[in-house]
Amino acid sequence: MSQANVEIVRYFDAIIRRVDTHRENPCSFVGALGADDLDTDARRGLDQLHPEVRWRNVLGLVFEGKLDCAAGLGPSSAR
Repeated sequence: MSQANVEIVRYFDAIIRRVDTHRENPCSFVGALGADDLDTDARRGLDQLHPEVRWRNVLGLVFEGKLDCAAGLGPSSAR
């Protein structure tokens, strides 16, 4: 397996663990980000994003940049 594929697997593994952690202990991703209190998996996932990431969610809302995308993950992301 190439190193790039290994990194992709690690990224998605971190995302899956983060989702599981959130189910056990719901918390604000944006709040933790603002307090610089992200767990290792959340930090790893966020660090893998390009600084100018642009994400359109299933509702068609567009989020630009790491912080905006992180905010888009929260329940108050409806615009």
